[in-house]
Amino acid sequence: LLFEQASFLMAGLYLWMSVLGGAAQQRRGIGIVALLLTALHMPLLGALLALAPRPLYEAVHTVPGLSAVDDQHVGGAVMLILGAAAYLLAGVWLSWGLVRYRKV
Repeated sequence: LLFEQASFLMAGLYLWMSVLGGAAQQRRGIGIVALLLTALHMPLLGALLALAPRPLYEAVHTVPGLSAVDDQHVGGAVMLILGAAAYLLAGVWLSWGLVRYRKV
C-alpha cells in the first residue's frame, strides 16, 4: 500500500513538474496539450464514482454516518470538482503566459 501511494505521488509530481516547469514558451504550449490529455481522465473517473448506483470499491474506511455508496459519491464529487478546478487553473495560467508573450 505504501509503495502504491508513493508511486501515485511520484507520477503526479512528475506530471505537474513537466507541465508547469520551465519558462520556455514552447513548453507552455506542450503543457496545455498535456493538461488537456490528462484532464479527461480525472473528471470522468470522478463522475463515474459520483453517479455509480453501487459501491465500485470495497470500503475500508468511510466517513462516519455515510454508507459506502454515499462515501463514494462524495469522493467522486470532490474529485470531479477539485480535479477539474486544478486543471482549469493550470490551463488558464499557461494560456495567459502564452498570450502575454505574444503581445510583447
